[in-house]
Amino acid sequence: MSLTAEHKAAVRCSGLDKSYGAKQVLAGIELEIRAGERCCFVGTNGSGKTTLLEIIMGLKIPSRGSVEVLGTTPTDPRLKGRRAMLMDRASFPFYAKVKEVVWLYSSFYPKQFDLAALLRSFDLSADSFVRHLSKGQRQRLGILLALLGEPEIILLDEPTSGLDPQARFRFWEILGGRLEENPGSTLIFATHDLSEAELWADRVGILHYGRLITIRTPEDLCRAAIGTRRKVTIVGKPRGEPEGLRVEGVASVARLGPEVALYTDQPERVLQGLALADDSLQFRVENVTVRDAFFKLTGEVPDEAATLAVQKPV
Repeated sequence: MSLTAEHKAAVRCSGLDKSYGAKQVLAGIELEIRAGERCCFVGTNGSGKTTLLEIIMGLKIPSRGSVEVLGTTPTDPRLKGRRAMLMDRASFPFYAKVKEVVWLYSSFYPKQFDLAALLRSFDLSADSFVRHLSKGQRQRLGILLALLGEPEIILLDEPTSGLDPQARFRFWEILGGRLEENPGSTLIFATHDLSEAELWADRVGILHYGRLITIRTPEDLCRAAIGTRRKVTIVGKPRGEPEGLRVEGVASVARLGPEVALYTDQPERVLQGLALADDSLQFRVENVTVRDAFFKLTGEVPDEAATLAVQKPV
């Protein structure tokens, strides 16, 4: 296979399987990720997200099927420096200073870096010890190191897991700015936070028990799975079964944890038709989200982060 400067597809998978003994982790993955695309994979724990990223990175070998990364095999040594991966639990020399870690990693590349300016742009203090960094600061250090070589493919595994809302916002603010400076870079990330996927991905792929059941834009995913653009959410436990709330104008009903969602394109009409005896219940009228589509397609309430998703900077 040739390794040229430009490829229409950054990643191609055909019939990709991965098993550990009798346990199948990925099954029949058919996938194409375009160069310059922002692609996200969501799924519950054990759905195969990390394994798929590790195969693309060349860290694991598929059991069956074919994988191409930038037109060649994932283990091709010519890919060195053309892709980078930030793991969920990235670790760095514990007793080193931030500037020492960045200096070490920058020495791997021929390009000269202004380390002081680089650290300022990632909101990191040069003389801080790695052991004193918060998780959000460690993740910013990790993405700085991953982007040093200006890779064509950036792989992120749960990059904001465990971060508070402010740290999430800062992480995506910095990464989003860097991606705007290099629009040809391909971002592939996995997350439990479906709001994060909806905000930052061009396409969202749902992995379920090792199978890629769909990959679409967030808008297409919601339209195909739900069929309406709006929903009335009931907070609390109404009397009777959720199906008993299917008043005129409701296309479908779902119970997501402690809430009941009434999917409709006529929310005002639905609110007028709800004759609930319990006047303590609260209602929200909101847009259908990837979370709704995930539940519809998998039957599972996603184990997403409990914190609010970050907002995309304007």
